[in-house]
Amino acid sequence: MTRRGVKLQKINLYFAHLAHKIRQKAPKELPKSEEDVDALLASIEGELSASGGIEKAGLFVVGMAQGVEHVVANYFNPLGWDLSGPQVGFAAAAAANQKKWDDLVKEFAIANAEWFCVGPGKRLVATGIQLLFAVDAANKAAIAQGQQRPASVSLQQEAADL
Repeated sequence: MTRRGVKLQKINLYFAHLAHKIRQKAPKELPKSEEDVDALLASIEGELSASGGIEKAGLFVVGMAQGVEHVVANYFNPLGWDLSGPQVGFAAAAAANQKKWDDLVKEFAIANAEWFCVGPGKRLVATGIQLLFAVDAANKAAIAQGQQRPASVSLQQEAADL
């Protein structure tokens, strides 16, 4: 397949699968010139990258809060902060209050769009890392809760029978 053919196929696939994320409508007829094909493809990819970065900006803030909490708890804490204390953790508080600061983060991302134009590879990695942190936190919370509560009498009896 020629380079132009690959570009045209990408354009068709973007409109077929991601039209709901693209403001512009699919052209009735695809561009003929190489420059017009490049311009249309760049416009689509630029829009997806910008909106994807803005969409993920809130997750970046939650991830940053997780990183700060981890560093302060384990490596560097000159101010003596307890960001992962028994009542609430910094990352959990940031995630729980995301609706309160989400518009501000989106405004910041739009104002600094050049930082937040994130391609699909980086968005995929960021989403994977965010999922990894969420699973880790959920499992650690379940383990902590399990250690705080004794097993039920029936579960203790079942364990003794084994």
